[in-house]
Amino acid sequence: MIELNKNRSNQLRQFLNHEILSMFDQTNYSNRFKHLPDQMYDIEKFQIFCDLIQNYLTDMKHIEIKKEEQDSPILHGFPKEFLDIYDQFFTNPRHMVGGHGTTKENANKIMEEGLYGYGHFWKNLLNLKYEQRFLDRLKNWPHKDYRTIVIFDFPPLDLCPLWQNVQEMNQKQNLAYHIGNQYILGILDLDTLEFTKNKHHAKEYHYDPTHPIFDVLDHSTNEQYIDGNNIGRLYEVSAYLINTINTVYHNQLTKEEFTFIVEEFKDILSKMKNLIDQKMNMLQNEESLKK
Repeated sequence: MIELNKNRSNQLRQFLNHEILSMFDQTNYSNRFKHLPDQMYDIEKFQIFCDLIQNYLTDMKHIEIKKEEQDSPILHGFPKEFLDIYDQFFTNPRHMVGGHGTTKENANKIMEEGLYGYGHFWKNLLNLKYEQRFLDRLKNWPHKDYRTIVIFDFPPLDLCPLWQNVQEMNQKQNLAYHIGNQYILGILDLDTLEFTKNKHHAKEYHYDPTHPIFDVLDHSTNEQYIDGNNIGRLYEVSAYLINTINTVYHNQLTKEEFTFIVEEFKDILSKMKNLIDQKMNMLQNEESLKK
């Protein structure tokens, strides 16, 4: 495992929030990236940002994680046989587990075809953990009190491309994205307390270094697609990536995850530098014309 420095992360986030993101027009979300001030292209601030990222990613240590033996929490509300099944969903701490409530017929279809949705997967799934409050959620599923739950497990948040954009293939706006069935553990029937395993589930996930994080982050059909032509968007994506590392990974990464993150930052910084160079050339040309 690789452990990142929490203090370095706080320095990076503080700089981003105070020196960069504070320039955005927070009063109008849809327009805040349209008219960015020239200060966004400050090469000195950009260099400080690069240095902070460099320090953040290089000031790390390899650690050996030893799972401490702990007494299992005493949970209630379901029979022991069911709790034993539920416990098995969380045997691998590197994966995040989520549930999607639906009908039995639709659950079987999802297990065969994957899940189609209208946005970011937390709009379609609810987080699950081996804790009493999450068992209480199962007993009274918030969405239409569904009794059939499709159980997903996947790498944390958006660092592995889960959604595939299928909007061009599907004319319905609310079915614009798709999660493959390799991320589905199976179906949990709350009436019979039985679990049906998914034969398509893949235990190992492969990180694709060619997959840009911009494809993954913007799941809203109401927002402009994230690309490399807006320096404000690029800074915001950087902030999102940093927060993802801190809140989901708890500053502990596998080698594959760390490599993926480094490549994402390289891509983001390269796009930023290109936009800054374009802006500086434009300003110099304008000055030349004035003389």
